[in-house]
Amino acid sequence: MNQETLLLLFDDRHPCWTPELVLLAGESAGGLDELVAQQLLEKRKTHYQLSPQGAEAFHRLAGANFFEAEPGWPVEEPALWLLRNRLERRLDRAFKGHWGEKEFRPGALLPYVPGVGGEPLCTLAGDEMKWAYLDRSDCRRLLQLTSSQEGEWRQRSFPDRKATLAREGITADEALFDIDLLLLHRYDTALYQHLPRPDGDLAGLFQTDRFLFRLASDGILQKEEIGRDMARLHLFLASQRALFLPGLFDQDSDGFDDVTWWFWVTEREETAQAAADRLLPSAPHLAAPALPLELWTISFEALEALDHREDSHWDLFARIAHPLNR
Repeated sequence: MNQETLLLLFDDRHPCWTPELVLLAGESAGGLDELVAQQLLEKRKTHYQLSPQGAEAFHRLAGANFFEAEPGWPVEEPALWLLRNRLERRLDRAFKGHWGEKEFRPGALLPYVPGVGGEPLCTLAGDEMKWAYLDRSDCRRLLQLTSSQEGEWRQRSFPDRKATLAREGITADEALFDIDLLLLHRYDTALYQHLPRPDGDLAGLFQTDRFLFRLASDGILQKEEIGRDMARLHLFLASQRALFLPGLFDQDSDGFDDVTWWFWVTEREETAQAAADRLLPSAPHLAAPALPLELWTISFEALEALDHREDSHWDLFARIAHPLNR
């Protein structure tokens, strides 16, 4: 691996690397210290990252190589980005994905409407979780719209999003839902690659299975965080189903299911099992406003203990993940 290729690993989705992560990416880590000596990388206690000079060099190299990415500098929350990178590496090495295409988006930002500003999305009364966003008429109407678009894809007639929002009285302000890692799998790529991407598919989710991961390495899942994540996930899925990909979000163009699965990721396998046991009773309530949706837990320990690559993500998750609402 030459130094230029090594430097281009440090994009804005992967700002932090260790020698171990570089090796997991299938590359040689031998040039990291050489780039430090050239003042293109900075060596920290836990990782390597771009220097300001390295960010400038990244820009030049990316342009020269037609590489559409921004440099991963400056770095905020390096520990979080290291975990995201580690999760991506481990998942990528865990299954082959025959006849398909894997796409990883660390730190993905997912759009949804209505953006409810500072209003709470979820409230707690003792152990009871209430979806506060359902107190808003526009949120209720958005969820109602998700069932009215069935079969819309057959005519390839997609509604005008802004007109729909205005007609239904839904606030058009858009918000973003951040997750630690989004894995998209496009299956039978050669068969479907000729299909045009719908105009409303701003997030690039057409013809994909979608797996969303939230890091919870210590396994301590606070109810407030779970509720906030699930409420935003509900609105994101409703927005996709009603406005962005009506009729094409949960089924592909041939009528086969496209799935959406959410994972809480812990460090240890024991913790993943304990989290699954703890969440199992409440899982139907957590997923109900956004079905079809599956909830799971999974651990780094199980991913790193694999002795071979599974053929598919289905095989992988069936083997090592813990379902909550199947």
